[in-house]
Amino acid sequence: MKKIFVFFVLASVSAGLLFMGCGQKTPDSPGKVKVMRVKVIEGSNAPVIGADHPGCVLDGDLGTWNQYKESLESEDPAVKEQFRDYDIRRYNEGGFENGYVELIDGVYHMLTPELYVNGGQAGYWTPARVGHWTSADGDVWERQSTIVYGDNSTGIRDNTWCPTFYWNTSENAWSIYWRGSGAIFRHKSVVSGRSGIYGPYREEWSFVGDMEGISYPEVMYGISSIGNFYTAKDGRLFTFITASNMQNGKANWSNSLAYSSSGNPDGPWVRLQTPAPVFNFTENPVVAIYDGIYYCVFDDLIEMKTLGIGWSEDGINWNQYTLDLELGDYVPWSANNWLVTSMRTAYGIVKEDDGNFSIWFSAFQRGAGMPYSSLGGFYAIGKIRVSIEFGEE
Repeated sequence: MKKIFVFFVLASVSAGLLFMGCGQKTPDSPGKVKVMRVKVIEGSNAPVIGADHPGCVLDGDLGTWNQYKESLESEDPAVKEQFRDYDIRRYNEGGFENGYVELIDGVYHMLTPELYVNGGQAGYWTPARVGHWTSADGDVWERQSTIVYGDNSTGIRDNTWCPTFYWNTSENAWSIYWRGSGAIFRHKSVVSGRSGIYGPYREEWSFVGDMEGISYPEVMYGISSIGNFYTAKDGRLFTFITASNMQNGKANWSNSLAYSSSGNPDGPWVRLQTPAPVFNFTENPVVAIYDGIYYCVFDDLIEMKTLGIGWSEDGINWNQYTLDLELGDYVPWSANNWLVTSMRTAYGIVKEDDGNFSIWFSAFQRGAGMPYSSLGGFYAIGKIRVSIEFGEE
């Protein structure tokens, strides 16, 4: 795997540079390969969704999270009464992780797990709720609703990972799929038609266990996540499945492809043995298709300071690259002092009207101004814009 080095100017996030890795042989030019060239043209001056806009779900004025924590130690009966019906699930202390962004009918839609608090302590990964956010421009976001709350008491609903939209033509309705601990769930829009994407949603289907039809006996930890659903050039409906095993003393999160034999996300699914795995030391691939080219963004887990990006001409045979952001401890992302120490999950890639691409991601934000977090930081959502061109070498 080669790296695409991206350089940020801290005073004003501006030009970046590319460079590519392996590509696909071109039949029209024997001996040459088709390669992707990526250039960063704009970075996040600040999180598009951060600790100052964490997506709290409030019913009336129940006071701040810090006031609630103080009330736990108070001996004042009036204070105790004020917070008697306080619901910790309405807050979001930890941030965002493992979500999905897509431009749908001219509106940017985001599904994201929100790491709300748990028993007065940071919930960290579980339980988490899935929030639905929208934006007119991909920069300013408004929270619409809660799709589902995680529940640690069930054993299968504590994780709410990998939520993704799917337009079901035969049902004339939207579905949201997400993965729990050893289970997959589907929620269906109550309102028919494209406008039903705004909800409400009801739980329609679930499958306990790994994806029906998928066998992964060689891995230690089983399937941890699934990707969004897309149609490959051969007409089959595909998704990525992430599983992990130990390799040279290190957990290798790898992604393989699976296709639905029924043609819809309910399965059953058949795992492709070749190519397998498609991406190594990666997680949570999200695929988008533009002008006959398949693009994919994903976690790059080798250093936790990079974003993965891939491309394919058929949706099956993929090329893997890395956007290297060269982050060090407490290095500001930009002049606005967004201190990023760890890149996390890629949320999606969208081709804009000017021909360039926007990529959303979560990253661990440190520093002052974290009013909700006892983690010493907050998993915020950022965005970069890149140009992508293809050439031969």
